[in-house]
Amino acid sequence: APKDAATLLTAAAKDHYERAEQFYKAEQYEAARIEFQAGYDLSKNPVFLWNLAKASEKMGDRRAALDFAQRFRATLTEPDPEVDDFLKSI
Repeated sequence: APKDAATLLTAAAKDHYERAEQFYKAEQYEAARIEFQAGYDLSKNPVFLWNLAKASEKMGDRRAALDFAQRFRATLTEPDPEVDDFLKSI
């Protein structure tokens, strides 16, 4: 799953990831998106792009969700059905 990449993060990026996950679970998607973006800026780890796509979609920001999901998909070495289904659903 895309989440596996999160194990490779630096401590600072992991802090952003964990905070973002807490916001996401609390349905505070805007706060989650800010944290996911901060983590991505630090690490350039594609796992953040996937999470940014999901948070954007929850906020109703379909254009951003599509952009983040397409950018994430471009980093994959093989297709991921979850990502393809997400892209189709937007």
